[in-house]
Amino acid sequence: PSLNSRLSNAIYNSWGTHEPPTQTQIDDFKIVQKHIGQVQQDLKSIKADLQKLDGELDKIKAAYTPGR
Repeated sequence: PSLNSRLSNAIYNSWGTHEPPTQTQIDDFKIVQKHIGQVQQDLKSIKADLQKLDGELDKIKAAYTPGR
């Protein structure tokens, strides 16, 4: 499952209960904690690449695109 799925399921399944988290929920949180840093780094890298591309498009006076 994706990190989003693991986190969403762990949170959703904890609503409406007064019981401590299950071992599956704990394991899912640990997996998310282990990998979220790399995901954040990847997203920052993608953002930088897109900003660079945006600058290059501006330099060549490329046609406007939505969100740019």
